[in-house]
Amino acid sequence: MVRRAKGVTLIELLIALALGMILIVLAVPAYNTWVSETEEQTAAGSIADGLRWASAEAIKQNRNIEFSINAAGWQVAAAGDPTVLRDDRRAEGSYRSTRTPRPAGSTLVTFNSLGQVEPANADASAPFTRVDVSVPNSGRPFGLRVLVAGGRTGVKVCDPDPARVYPTDPKGCP
Repeated sequence: MVRRAKGVTLIELLIALALGMILIVLAVPAYNTWVSETEEQTAAGSIADGLRWASAEAIKQNRNIEFSINAAGWQVAAAGDPTVLRDDRRAEGSYRSTRTPRPAGSTLVTFNSLGQVEPANADASAPFTRVDVSVPNSGRPFGLRVLVAGGRTGVKVCDPDPARVYPTDPKGCP
C-alpha cells in the first residue's frame, strides 16, 4: 500500500497566493480612500469642536474669545491675552489635511460674551465665515466645509458637493 503525503501541492499554493494578491490589489485603493475620508472628517470635526468650545468659553468667561487657524492647526485665546486656552496641532490623525479659511486671508474669528461672532476682530480684520477642509485622494471631490455662525445657528460641518442640495440632504451645505 502506497501512502500519499498530506499537505498542499505547489499548484494549490500558487493559486492561493494569486487569489490573495488579487484581493490585496482590489482592497488597497478602497483602504486609501477610507483613510483619506477619515482624516478629512477628523480635521473638520476638530475645527468644529474648537469653534463650539470657543463660543461656549466666551459665554462662560463673559468676555471675547478668539479662535485662530493656520497651517499648523488652531488655537483659542482670550482677546488681547496671549495665553492659549486650548489648541490642536493636528495630533488627531489629520496630518495631510489642508484647512483653508474663507474669506481668503482671514484666520481669526472672535466670539462675544453671548457666544455670537463679532462683526470685526480686535485687529479690525473680518472674521472667517467658513473653513474648507480637504485631503488628497479622499472620496469627496469637494472636501468638507465648516460653517461658522455662532449664537443659535452655531457651527456646522457640511459637504459642499453640488449633488447634495440643502435642505434636501441635511449633510449638504446651504
